[in-house]
Amino acid sequence: MLQTPLQPLFHNLSADDYASLEECPVKYPCYEKAIARALREQVRRRRGQPLVLMVLGAGRGPLVARSLAAMASIDFEDVTIYALDKNPTAISALQQRALDEKWPASRVYIVHADMRRWHAPAAADIVVSELLGSFGDNELSPECLQAAARLMRPDGIVVPSSYTSYLAPVDSRLLWLAASACQRPAGVTDDADGC
Repeated sequence: MLQTPLQPLFHNLSADDYASLEECPVKYPCYEKAIARALREQVRRRRGQPLVLMVLGAGRGPLVARSLAAMASIDFEDVTIYALDKNPTAISALQQRALDEKWPASRVYIVHADMRRWHAPAAADIVVSELLGSFGDNELSPECLQAAARLMRPDGIVVPSSYTSYLAPVDSRLLWLAASACQRPAGVTDDADGC
């Protein structure tokens, strides 16, 4: 099926969009392990001092929940979490999840703001984000996270530290027919319109 990529920087995602993104059974356990590793490293570097973790583009909170689980798994609770999102619907869902799951109000702060413009009260030891998009960086991950780099300590850790998109050739008559049925604007004779 051909579909327009999600662009949450320009359009707020719906509850259905979030539900679809949260279906992956592999992604969140991997994030939890990576967050636990980052926490262990920063606890070692800071010699047990309190840490600041920011979840940028927190959505409905799966990465916040996994951050809390990672804290529990390494038995280190002295972490302040800022769960930041620009989508008011996501903020409402985060607030409800915080109540339902009894997130510690003294540790988890839900922030309704654009990460590119937000002024954090403290520098982050760890930044967690899943602004990866369905392919490459259609969620403008590099642009958003580059702007958010100012929120981090110089030795801060970003989770994920990198990502790679892969292309594989596919042969599908159904997809070919769907793609060739795209209507081209008047005067356009090549594929410049993106169909």
